[in-house]
Amino acid sequence: MDEMPGMIRPDLQALPQVKDRMTFLYLEHCTLGRQDGAITVTDEKGNSAFFDSFVTGIKTVSCFTFSFSKISGGIEVVAEGTYPVMNDLTITLNPTVTVVLRGGATKTLTCTMNVKIEADRMSGRASATLDLGTGYTDYSVTDYEATFSRTASENGMVEYAVR
Repeated sequence: MDEMPGMIRPDLQALPQVKDRMTFLYLEHCTLGRQDGAITVTDEKGNSAFFDSFVTGIKTVSCFTFSFSKISGGIEVVAEGTYPVMNDLTITLNPTVTVVLRGGATKTLTCTMNVKIEADRMSGRASATLDLGTGYTDYSVTDYEATFSRTASENGMVEYAVR
């Protein structure tokens, strides 16, 4: 066979690294596809194989905002992201609630709320009961801390943050 210009065809078990984090894959007489984030290769006879690919440099940030509201004897929160989560995500919120008592005095309460957001969704909600006691005139969320069950999707392509 005459020599062909270009790269030397590598051994099928070897994928040479050409440049920083870049590899060329030589395939012939097959069809390429995608399934669940993996690259699929199907030959002319219908035999199929797949391999996971890792793509860097393309990342989306889903920023979450939290809207708190009063409910009977407690608070409710709605978490809203700017991009759907790839996998189920739990956001643990620790709000600080300031309670105004009759006469103007205040007291501070804290609680823990776990907001569960299902895969392919952008929002979730949770509620918590507060030990308000008697004699209060008003209460409001004055601060909160948020912790994510993961800071990015399993494939690393979506990062989660608080807006």
